[in-house]
Order: sequence, then C-alpha cells, then structure tokens
Amino acid sequence: MKINLTKREVHPASGAIMMAIGIFLYADVEAFPLIDQNVGWMFIIALYLISIRLLTSLFLQFSRNEFIEKALRHPVRFFAMGTWIAGIFVLCQVTLKYFPEWLHVIQVAAGLNTSLYVVFLFGCIIQMRALLKNQAAFSPHGIILLSTVATQSLVITWAKIYTIPVKFLLIGVIIGALFYLCSVWLINGRYLNGENWSLKDDWPNTNCILHGALSITGLALVSTQALSGTGLLLVWLAVLLVLLSVETVEIVRAVKRVLAYGWKKGLFTYDVSQWSRNFTFGMFYAFSVAMPEPHSLTILHQFHTGFLLIWSWVVLLFLCVEIFLWASSASYSVREKEVTNLRR
Repeated sequence: MKINLTKREVHPASGAIMMAIGIFLYADVEAFPLIDQNVGWMFIIALYLISIRLLTSLFLQFSRNEFIEKALRHPVRFFAMGTWIAGIFVLCQVTLKYFPEWLHVIQVAAGLNTSLYVVFLFGCIIQMRALLKNQAAFSPHGIILLSTVATQSLVITWAKIYTIPVKFLLIGVIIGALFYLCSVWLINGRYLNGENWSLKDDWPNTNCILHGALSITGLALVSTQALSGTGLLLVWLAVLLVLLSVETVEIVRAVKRVLAYGWKKGLFTYDVSQWSRNFTFGMFYAFSVAMPEPHSLTILHQFHTGFLLIWSWVVLLFLCVEIFLWASSASYSVREKEVTNLRR
C-alpha cells in the first residue's frame, strides 16, 4: 500500500486520518462529556488544520502525471482516492453538528465533493472490471471497499443536508452494496485461491474495512429510514459477527507479527493504513448509537446497549494509541532530517 514518489509526498490514503478523527467527533465523543466539553474544540481545530493540509497536498499531487501513473491508474491503489471523498463528507457532517448555521457552506462543499465522487464512481467501475478480469495480478485487499465507504458517506450526507426523495438515496445504498459484494468476492478470491501468502505479512490493516463498510451501510439505512428498528438491530448483529470474525483474524495476525518481529516492528510502527481501523471502529459506534429502539427483541436491545458502553472506550483507546504512533513517527522523521542536515 505504500507509494514512495518523493520524500515530500503525502500518502494517497491519508484521507483516512480525516475519516478516523472525524467519525470520533461525529459520534463517539458524546460518550465522554468531559472530553467533549473541555477539549472537544481542540479536536475540531486539529481536524480542520489536518484536513486543509492533507487535501491541499493531495490535490497538488493529483495534478502531476507521476502521481496519477503510480497511484491513481493502478487497479488497487486507485481506491485510496475514496479516503478523500469519505473524509470530506465526514468533515461536512462534523461541521454540521458543531456549526449548523453554516448549512449553506456545507451544502456547497458537499456539492463539490459529489462532483469528485462522480469521477471516483466511474473510476471504481473501470478498476473493478480490471480486477475481476485479472485479480491474481494485483492482490486486491480491503482498500477496494472504499468504493462502498465513499458511496454510503455520500448517501448519509445527502440525507442530512439536502431534501432528496428516499428512493434516490436508496439507489446510492444499493450501489454501495453492489461494490461491497464485488469487493468481498475479489478479496476472498485472493486469500482462498491464492498461494504463497502469510497472515503476518500479507493481511493488511485495510482488511478491517470488511466490517467498516457494512457499518456505514447500516448507518446509510438508518439515514434513509429504509428498515424498521427490529430490522436494523438484525443488521447490527450481522455487522457485529463480521467484526468479531475479522478482528479475531487480526488478533492471530498480531500474535504472529510480535513473535516474528517483536512488539515495536510487529505492532507499534506507524503506517497510514492503521487509521482505517480507527475509522471502522468509530463507524460501528456511529451506526450503533443511531439505531432507533426496536419494539421487540428486548433482550438483544439490552445486549446492544451494554456492548455500546464498552465499545466507546475501545474507540477512544485505539484513537489515542494511533495519535501517539503518528506523533512519534513525525518526531522521529524530524530528528532524522536534522541529523541528515548536520552531516552535510
């Protein structure tokens, strides 16, 4: 997933940073009133500053042929563009939550981002077709599920800020679901039919989007009010089962990596793809708190409520760890640069 164009390049999937911090501010922060009331504003300012920095760099890179060739014309790497789109839509949602008086500005920003999504949509269709024709040549993984994430983030944002008939929103949900099915087919084909791959080296962080893409689809269903409370609770249980299955694989992978490489290199070395897990965990929380209370299945609803209390802490803990790894990596890069300059 890493693409080294020059030392100053921003990773094409860096929009995941916006997605992860944004979804925390959108939903999970409400479980921690002390954080929300005392330092929530610091997270908001940080989100805006990070977003401006990342999007400016990414769009400048997008204008260069070298970046397009290496990052956007590759059938798998292309989908990293989905982090930009989803990140902007999450930013719109956070802005609407904290500054509802900016609605017209948000509508304009979402409209411009929709234009970018249309380009992404056609690109997804082209690249999905290429992968289906020759998936063995490109080793597809969870990053291709950003086709679903970007689509459903558009649906959720549109449902909040525009007056659009539900049937049109449902078309978007269906498109996202079709992308999910195609992506799962391709990912399963890689791991079930492929050879010479190992769990510790060839199972990237982005595979957690297998449940994250389902969570955002669930939130899109809540936004369109397409299912009853009971129906949504059953969808939630299905997402929970996928989450537990994928994260069980992740735990086994973590053990294998620690045994092979040690704690630092195996688990605690920063990589931009790690933000995808923060986003998926946060998205599952956002889907969970947005669900209406069902009129039946009381026992399941009680389980859902209890699980939610625990999960809010999981989201916060993983976000804190990732911010620490990110800051440590940035600090190390600065020190390394200073040492290099002194040696010259």
